[in-house]
Amino acid sequence: MTAISQADDAIKKAESGGRTQGLQQAKEQLSLAKRSVDEHNYEKAVILANQAKDMAKQLPSTLTTPTQALSGTGSDSQCKR
Repeated sequence: MTAISQADDAIKKAESGGRTQGLQQAKEQLSLAKRSVDEHNYEKAVILANQAKDMAKQLPSTLTTPTQALSGTGSDSQCKR
């Protein structure tokens, strides 16, 4: 599997998992990697693709699970009752 396909898979997985905050930056990095391939700059393409993959894998979850909602541990748990 190439670095670009690994990055693409990581981005798709982040998207399907609801981890979309900051995902656009990873997509832009992947786009730069693909452009580097077109320019025959393969070393740069691998570096950019690996960065895109790492970005996508490190994205935080933006979804609140039912357990978080009930227990008050979700993103709005700071609300006063």
